Amino acid sequence: MRHIWTVICSRVVVDKASNNVTLQNVIEALKISGTPKDEGVLPISMSVVTLWARSEHNEEPVGTYNLSFVSPSGKRLGEIDADIDLSANERLRTIIHFQTLPLPESGIYHFILRAKPKDAKRARKVVDIPLDVQFNPIEE
Repeated sequence: MRHIWTVICSRVVVDKASNNVTLQNVIEALKISGTPKDEGVLPISMSVVTLWARSEHNEEPVGTYNLSFVSPSGKRLGEIDADIDLSANERLRTIIHFQTLPLPESGIYHFILRAKPKDAKRARKVVDIPLDVQFNPIEE
């Protein structure tokens, strides 16, 4: 299995007839009015969309992936594990929806995607998507 691309966006539209995808409002940075809180959670509707393809090699087309969300200070704030099965199709799109994000500090957060083919011993990092989060204190 081969990673093609991963994008963070606020809306994903999949055309039923063609199965093509439209990604709207790609998210690279967030500017938040207020100050960060240790247990701060931002209500935000966003998706991490990934396209996978069969490897050109005779590699097993089945495996797993792990998406972790890491703070600027290196703390893992959350993670999701899921299966990848390319045995019936040449490509597979995965969409992970979020309704909230834990954001305890300003800085560069990372969505780190790792993949592990079924016959592999270890997962490998396939992409690290940065998300620049800046808090701007509200002046009173």
